[in-house]
Amino acid sequence: MCHELAIRLSTQEAASITRGTAIEKCLAPPRSFMFEPMRQGQLLLCGDAAHIVPVSGAKGLNLAASDVHYTAQAVISWYEHGDGDGVAAYAGKGLARV
Repeated sequence: MCHELAIRLSTQEAASITRGTAIEKCLAPPRSFMFEPMRQGQLLLCGDAAHIVPVSGAKGLNLAASDVHYTAQAVISWYEHGDGDGVAAYAGKGLARV
């Protein structure tokens, strides 16, 4: 890893890198966490506030974008039409995706 960093730095900066032996080379165990419900009253949780998925699952960004999409629909429906169905259905849609 220090070798790759040194390639990207200037000669002077690369020379000042303190190198040591690697103690451990392992990945953190993948854990997923889902906050349930994703809604408390009219507070809607989106992205990592609602669910944390490991990067290896390649779902985090897509889930966050979906959360924002459904939140926007719910908020627009609430303010334009006084319709709370989108807010009420938000948590169910989120659970179905995760």
